[in-house]
Amino acid sequence: MKNFQIVSGMYAPLRWQDKVYGVICVDSPVVTDRFEEDDLQFLIALGQYAAMALADQEMRGEMVRKAKLVDRLMANFSPKLRAVLVGLARLGKLRPDGIKSEVTVPFCDICGFTKQAAQMDSQDVVGNA
Repeated sequence: MKNFQIVSGMYAPLRWQDKVYGVICVDSPVVTDRFEEDDLQFLIALGQYAAMALADQEMRGEMVRKAKLVDRLMANFSPKLRAVLVGLARLGKLRPDGIKSEVTVPFCDICGFTKQAAQMDSQDVVGNA
């Protein structure tokens, strides 16, 4: 194994906006190699570019996770209602308090099921349904 001696080096943060992703380092074992101010400015710019790429990758991953979550949530609605909700969201008119509308909810009770279910744990009711 070779022993490396660092004679000169430069370090720059991998920083984009207010988040630091790490540090980039350039070093040289040669005594005659000296880094100049321009070298440091280039390394800083390279660090910012690398951090921007990392931030972009992080943002894309977050967007994919959120899209999957929205898909799972939207699966609970009929296709027609999904289209209405997506349209309202695109217009910025989707409100957390909902929309007032008239609906019909069909209800059916199996003879004696309500009384029996009231005595059971909810997990057991769902498991036996």
